[in-house]
Amino acid sequence: MKRILLTLTLAFFTLPIAKAQDIKLNGLTSAESNQIKNVAEPTDNQDAATKNYVDSNVNSFSGSYNDLIDVPVLYTQDEVDALIDALRAELGNQIDNDGDGYTEDGGDCNDNDVTIVPNGDEINGDGVDNDCDGEIDELPDNSESSFSTADGKFIFGMGSSSYQISGYYAFDHNTKTFSSAGLSPYQSDSYYRWTKPAIGSNGKIYEFTSETVIRNATDDVSITLPNGYKAYTNYDYVNGFDSNVSSAVFLVRTDSMSEHGVHLAYVDDQNSIQILDPGFEFRGSTEQMSLQYENGYFFVSKYGINNPEEYHVINFNEQNPQAVKINFPSTDSNASPFSKTYAGDGKFYISYRKNNDDYNTKTIYLLDTTADLVNNGLNVSEVFTTSSRAAFLTYASNGKLYYNNEYGNNNDTNIYVYDPVTGVESSIAAPSGADSPILLSSYGNTVEMNGNLFIRYYFSSYSLDNVKDRLYKLNISDNSLNEVNPNGILNNYQYWTTYGPYNNAYILNQPANPMFVYDDKLYMIFRGSSDYNKHYIMIYDGNDVELIDPEQSGGLKSFVEQMFM
Repeated sequence: MKRILLTLTLAFFTLPIAKAQDIKLNGLTSAESNQIKNVAEPTDNQDAATKNYVDSNVNSFSGSYNDLIDVPVLYTQDEVDALIDALRAELGNQIDNDGDGYTEDGGDCNDNDVTIVPNGDEINGDGVDNDCDGEIDELPDNSESSFSTADGKFIFGMGSSSYQISGYYAFDHNTKTFSSAGLSPYQSDSYYRWTKPAIGSNGKIYEFTSETVIRNATDDVSITLPNGYKAYTNYDYVNGFDSNVSSAVFLVRTDSMSEHGVHLAYVDDQNSIQILDPGFEFRGSTEQMSLQYENGYFFVSKYGINNPEEYHVINFNEQNPQAVKINFPSTDSNASPFSKTYAGDGKFYISYRKNNDDYNTKTIYLLDTTADLVNNGLNVSEVFTTSSRAAFLTYASNGKLYYNNEYGNNNDTNIYVYDPVTGVESSIAAPSGADSPILLSSYGNTVEMNGNLFIRYYFSSYSLDNVKDRLYKLNISDNSLNEVNPNGILNNYQYWTTYGPYNNAYILNQPANPMFVYDDKLYMIFRGSSDYNKHYIMIYDGNDVELIDPEQSGGLKSFVEQMFM
């Protein structure tokens, strides 16, 4: 290929770069056609010597462009084109094309979209890295749920009444059928005191088979607890919840502990049991800020501390989980957290009562579990104060907080919305005739499907007592409310808030009618109007509703509990 002699000078870098069509590098030998002025055709000895300049030194050059100034270098036409393209691209990286205040060199990962900027707001579910941190949709996403085992089956505890478990059954969402889960958890008595199986983040099922033995039911491996520990089956507890460590986590205790003292046990990758001692005893019955399951966080109150209640957080995402105190800025004797919700990236919004003289007003704090410790604890930052009790605090994918005023001083039926960006709090009125809203969020995990949150309303006008509780969906893009009842299929069925022997939301590890979204479908429990103990799995795909009858599984009627992980 013919070669072209170019002399790179400082002017080449400072003058505007010509458009590609203005530069005629057509590969011909004519100096005229290549716009190289005052250069003879390379036929005499001097030009021939220049033409044959050896460029091996250039090929091995590792310096900067400035080092090449005034150095004669031989390039082919393709090399010149590539050089020009590189220079144009480099200059383009220093220009803010979309006017959002950031260039590509300044960290803008999409300089053609004004909504995409470094440290911007991530939009969950859009498949885009909105904040240029290299991660897509890192906000909490419950589209997959650890209700399910590794083979995609959901586990339900069922029985003939609402207070006793007859067995655990696996529901296959593909075939819509039940089968025995092969679980026989330890029971100290047949009524209230049993340990609860759980599904680990690895999809394996674990259970206590005696006071001292945890069984990996998936691999049929049994491991004995160390150091005198045993299963804790006190009335206040149901064992078993998952984490982001390999296995589920269980409550354990020793005989030397006080009545409510418990520690945590989990199985590591080598099927050995690890005991997590937080350095104090705790009990779930004092905990109002209920567990955080799917994201691997465990909130716990220190037993015997009431002025104010002392709370700790354990992050099971860490290699060596430890209990870290949460430093709430309050000393009032009745101060305590009330509700919380996960906001992604290790952050939580927490509603907190900090004033003795106002039970209903709540202050919202932001807890960052990734922050540096201060006085051996994690500080919280105040976000805003609301007259609502801020119950069922929920962080939606649009970056806004939703909550309701359960039994608040206003005693209203609104759903409240707070925008952390604008600092504006607004409200959404209930449908006509509706009362007592409950924004459904499973213990801090936002239950959201295709941009919709879900709310239970009570309608006294329904003639059948068992169907007065109705399910609604809230579209977070326009705050519209619509009942989930396509073609009237749920007219004779009711979403009932509480199931199982422990219906108090403050009791450790026992949710009120746990619900979850899996594969873009909502799963929850309904009951019929004619039989108090007759229950169904309700599956909603956004358009249609399907009710699955559990009586196909040995005539069992009642879902005593769902394995909420």
